[in-house]
Amino acid sequence: MGPAGFEMVFLTPKEFFTWNDKTDDEFFFEMYLVPENENENFGFMVATDPAYKDMIFYDSNDKICYMVVDYDHFGEQVLGFSIIDPYETCPYLAEGWTYTPFVTNPDNTPNSLTGPDGKRWYFLTNFEKEQRYGPIPEPITDEAEEDEADESDMSQNPFEDQDGPEPDA
Repeated sequence: MGPAGFEMVFLTPKEFFTWNDKTDDEFFFEMYLVPENENENFGFMVATDPAYKDMIFYDSNDKICYMVVDYDHFGEQVLGFSIIDPYETCPYLAEGWTYTPFVTNPDNTPNSLTGPDGKRWYFLTNFEKEQRYGPIPEPITDEAEEDEADESDMSQNPFEDQDGPEPDA
């Protein structure tokens, strides 16, 4: 489950740029970003539009910035992203982060962009993130919390019906 409550679909970098003609209403893309100095901060980019027209940048400081994709004049190659702040959740815009160039690897997969701190932030796939920082924890849902609470209360007999008669022994 993603930060906006959507189920996440993780794509490889190659899939990211080839899966753009889908019209699935439940489309969701997310890719992790880590700054070059690998400090405590990290971010991720999210797209809910299969055409990748608009993207959202979240970071570990709870900042949310909206990004409009800047394509080449053929509309095929991503050059970068213009940063916008329609909901006043992106203080980085006021600090000068108005545009970030997008850098690809030789095979045209995502490599990096310039982050809000002015330094290079590198894209990581879900697999790469797990390799560097360990497994990604499963999200806790209300149902999981109830199961956890039930398991922790071992004083109550799970076979005993509190409201009804005792079963025949």
